[in-house]
Amino acid sequence: MTDQPIMKNRLVLASLLLIALTGLDTDTQDSAIATNLGLYGGQAADFALDPLSDTAYMTTFSPNGLFASADLGGSWSGLPSEVNYGNGKSVEVDPDSGTTFALVGDSLLRTTDQGTTWEDISTNLEATIGNVLVSAHGRLLIGIANGQVAVSTDSGETFDLFTVSEGNDISYLTASPDTDVFYVIVDQGALWQSTDGGETWTDLEVTNNGMTEGTSLWKVAVNPTDGDNLATTSGVSTSTNYITTDGGDNWTGIDNGSGLAFDTTGRLYVGFMYTDNPTAGSPTWTNYDSSTPLSSIYADLIAVDPEDEQVIFNNSSMGPAKSDDRAASWTDIVDGVVSVKVYDISQTTDKVTVWLGANGGLAKTENFDDDEPTWEYPILPAGSTNTVHAVWVNPDDANVVVSGSGGENLAYSSDGGDTWSMASAPEFLGNVYEILQSRIDDNTLYAAIGYYDLTGDDSGAVFMSTDVGQTWTDLGFTNDFPATAMSIASDDTLYVAADGDVSAPGIYTYDGSSWSEVSGDISGQSVTSVLVHPDNDDVLLVTTTEGLWKSTDGGSTWTEIIIADANNLDTLTPQTTTSPITLYVTGQDTGSLNGTVYKSSDGGDTWGEWYEGLKQESFYAMFFDGLMAGNDRGIYDIKSRAKLKLTEKNQKNVSVSLRDAATAKRLKHKTIKLYRKKSGEWKKIDAVRTNTKGKATVRVNVTDGTKLKATWKPSAKDRREYAKATSKVLRFGGV
Repeated sequence: MTDQPIMKNRLVLASLLLIALTGLDTDTQDSAIATNLGLYGGQAADFALDPLSDTAYMTTFSPNGLFASADLGGSWSGLPSEVNYGNGKSVEVDPDSGTTFALVGDSLLRTTDQGTTWEDISTNLEATIGNVLVSAHGRLLIGIANGQVAVSTDSGETFDLFTVSEGNDISYLTASPDTDVFYVIVDQGALWQSTDGGETWTDLEVTNNGMTEGTSLWKVAVNPTDGDNLATTSGVSTSTNYITTDGGDNWTGIDNGSGLAFDTTGRLYVGFMYTDNPTAGSPTWTNYDSSTPLSSIYADLIAVDPEDEQVIFNNSSMGPAKSDDRAASWTDIVDGVVSVKVYDISQTTDKVTVWLGANGGLAKTENFDDDEPTWEYPILPAGSTNTVHAVWVNPDDANVVVSGSGGENLAYSSDGGDTWSMASAPEFLGNVYEILQSRIDDNTLYAAIGYYDLTGDDSGAVFMSTDVGQTWTDLGFTNDFPATAMSIASDDTLYVAADGDVSAPGIYTYDGSSWSEVSGDISGQSVTSVLVHPDNDDVLLVTTTEGLWKSTDGGSTWTEIIIADANNLDTLTPQTTTSPITLYVTGQDTGSLNGTVYKSSDGGDTWGEWYEGLKQESFYAMFFDGLMAGNDRGIYDIKSRAKLKLTEKNQKNVSVSLRDAATAKRLKHKTIKLYRKKSGEWKKIDAVRTNTKGKATVRVNVTDGTKLKATWKPSAKDRREYAKATSKVLRFGGV
């Protein structure tokens, strides 16, 4: 067993007070530099529109998921990479002052300048923060643990706690236009009311007043023109929505839908419909247009501008969408929103074309070799769902693309994604998680399929195509286990990872005719990723729910490799341009829960922490061309940093050393340039190459006060892995 300590390289901002919103930037850490490649989108968790300005706010289901727009969605700015919060939850604007509050991860943030800066005021609330809040009538109410609400009357400076329903979950909060009246949904099944600003609460006992026993309650809204007119949605297709016109004494069922909002005239939006007479005994419902230029409306989250009923915000399959004509038409407004979950990456050999599988659909760029690639997104193959977990582009022919998603969908394109055909394949449940090409026959593809049932009846399959994805056959994977990852040996032996609630998870091989289980120490463990060494079929690496394992004898025996402070390991990726092979694996830091990528420069025996992402962040896909990583915030280019050091040997010799900052690998045969500061400018004085130990000696005559520095500009080959390195300034004589 190898116990390998790792370096921590993220600066923790323990007492950050003011956080400035920023556009897209680069995250520079000790061991790596990550740049977001500009794929914009991602579904909103909440919207809030400021009645005193043109500022719109949005939280998203991603780490640091808080965005503000000064032009009602024209463009968005998010939190900077230096801060580290979890997923966005709820955001609310106080209608009288414009002060805005947001719940992000476990933190409560506040802005008084339309989102230019945010103040973390979490310490003002000595309680476990929940998921919902509301600000109205000069009060801020926050749902917290144990069935309580925290109430502040001074914009979040101080709070008092009041019990709604002890031991239960506060799942939604909203305000009435009537002074000091608030409503809360408890455990998604009970509706409570407060008439004194949140200090005392009464159960409205809705199931005794017209609602069916067991009704699911997801959202509640109050008509701003009539405080007795309330509506609820269930968020569940099998549960009814309801409306009341007498303050909750009587409830009547209405058409289903998940999104819910009244506008200032009293129009009620429910899902894809609206009514202008919500207080009538039988409201008249009208469907509104659900298409956007690039996607389609989800209608699960609706917000209406409190100053202009023409302006409506909604969720789409791509991200936020906006209407300026009262839902007659919609525009996609995703510029600057970095919340697309990227699940798969595929690239052509010429490195120009890249395809991504993501929530919302496929993404494609045909100028990936540019500094700022442009993306076509979302692309939805015929019959596919809005989430695509697997995509494959023919490395030698960018016209041929195969897509796999849920809903029994495998799709094929022969014209670069302009048109799609449903592939001929056996019926299956679940998602296609990976598409892999044979190493012997370019026309042969394999697809891994997994289905995870809430009752524990998990299943899956492995399909094979011999015509580049147009038709597929079932290979009869052992016991129909869920297949979530694959790797392939040089002789085309297929290695498949099985996990889930099944009798015998582990690694299975297919030799072209039959399946066999790989035995040994990993037998019975749920395997999350598998990798056959590209140059040696006997070397295997796998990640399981219990750790990282390596075999050097084709899987007969295994050695566990411990990466200190790492868990939830997944997604192994090789870099084949180095010897020994460089490897990357994703995981999570045990203490901080930050999503993390680890790097090995010795074929997987030892590992260093390479790039640390954000709290609650997951990395789903990696591909080496330089390293591309797909996570909860889109697609990132991550470059390694090198540690370049100058050391004084004497006044005639300076020692230079160059190492990988994450793994301490000695970087040999690299050209280092040495500079001397003279008359306020840096002048090059020499260039040397590092030896096999990553070191070099430079002869230089110096005097007291001499200042030297060194730089390494990676060659074209090295630029795929490393960023430019600059040493600290070496000063002689203490001056």
